[in-house]
Amino acid sequence: MGASELAMFETSATKLLDDVLADASALDDPHVRKVIRYGDATALLLEESADAAMLVVGARGAGGFTGLLIGSVTSKLAKHALCPIVVVPGKRD
Repeated sequence: MGASELAMFETSATKLLDDVLADASALDDPHVRKVIRYGDATALLLEESADAAMLVVGARGAGGFTGLLIGSVTSKLAKHALCPIVVVPGKRD
């Protein structure tokens, strides 16, 4: 990934994160540290779990039987994270 692509990724990711946190503002002003990093999701989240009080991850929100399953990243986090994790389900149609 080139420098311009990485900059576009960071801009897009920052906007998405800001939008999500704005939607969550009704949660009594949560103490949130915004981190945007590029790389292997599992490895990076496990690193962040060392200093975190909690990791919050989203589910894909697949319907039917597959909606009952968690993905490989969430599964690895549940086994190896150094802090509690919360999995937020996707919106149901």
